[in-house]
Amino acid sequence: ERFVVGPCHALAREASIALARGSQPGVCPLYIAGRSGLGKTHLARALAAEALLQGIERTVYTSAESFTGEFLSSIRAQKMPSFKRRFREQCDLLVVEDVQFLAGKKATQLELFHIVAHLLDAGSRVVLTADREPRELTDLDPRLRSQIAGGLVAVIEPPDARVRREILRQKAAAGGVRLPEDCLDRLVEGVRGSVRDLEGVLI
Repeated sequence: ERFVVGPCHALAREASIALARGSQPGVCPLYIAGRSGLGKTHLARALAAEALLQGIERTVYTSAESFTGEFLSSIRAQKMPSFKRRFREQCDLLVVEDVQFLAGKKATQLELFHIVAHLLDAGSRVVLTADREPRELTDLDPRLRSQIAGGLVAVIEPPDARVRREILRQKAAAGGVRLPEDCLDRLVEGVRGSVRDLEGVLI
């Protein structure tokens, strides 16, 4: 409800809703790409929350860094069967953030490749996010890169002036502040980066 909609990320938002509600099977796996601070995590968390409301209770939400740590810990502790159960058998929705972190981690990439293949074959839902499009992740195994590009790739662009204005208005209102129009104009024109940049200037 708090995600400001605009052309810069309309596809990513609609695809997230469709995947969470199971209304468009063709969007899976869903890959959301965009620079830091543009709303990938906001959407991914909202998607997981919406899926829960839709009755998808077995959700695994993790970052690529956490996934790597859990994978390596399971190998060291000889608990791979438990790891595989968690990510394959006990998972109806898998969300992995920041897959660019997997660059150079060949064993982890291979494990994720097999997990995603298993989940897709089982009819489960998969969402991945990264700061670049799949074709730009040249340090990923070609099989994994091809696999994650095989569903819907939704790119989030920096917000345009209308979206920047609405984001500022909403965030100011949430803090109990009404920004004068000339102040809004100044901020909208002066800050053209990410949503985090807008928040920082507003604060």
